[in-house]
Amino acid sequence: MINNRKTTGYRKQILGSLLFLLLGIILFIALTPTTHILIQSTQNNRKPLTCVWNEDEFSLKWRHSVEKQYWQEDYQRQEQHLLLTHSYMQTFGAGTPSVGRPINAPDGYVGLASHLAFDELNWVVSSVMQGVILSNNHYLPIYQLVPEHTVVHISPITHPYIKWLFMESCNNDDNTNESRFNQ
Repeated sequence: MINNRKTTGYRKQILGSLLFLLLGIILFIALTPTTHILIQSTQNNRKPLTCVWNEDEFSLKWRHSVEKQYWQEDYQRQEQHLLLTHSYMQTFGAGTPSVGRPINAPDGYVGLASHLAFDELNWVVSSVMQGVILSNNHYLPIYQLVPEHTVVHISPITHPYIKWLFMESCNNDDNTNESRFNQ
């Protein structure tokens, strides 16, 4: 009878220790800082757009305001920076990058490789320029989601992992059909 009580007591201690260990692991994971790309808009009269881009790579694509031709810039998140890796333009004009080396590009585009790091991108979008954020798997028509001439801030931000779980994702799976280099 005494052995049975000791066994039950040991089982409770082991179970309590395992439960405590599991809780510690969950808290560690939940509080571990992770970095993601945050997309936010600044709007006066409407609820601002705030969402998390769940990939480390993305492209900004827009129609140039003067030439009316598409431009695209490819970025990679590296730590707390956004690294501009490639630019593709259908034509040269105002704002053409002057740093980089020529690279192969899709038909109808001129390509330029670069290595420029930014802490944050501030992008003014409108229906005229048709700005979108895209990757191989996702397409976000940002110009349709915010008012005309809204500034969209794109930056890598570090938060505890649990905070990211409660933020809205920008990667809407309904918008995966847009080609990276259409038209």
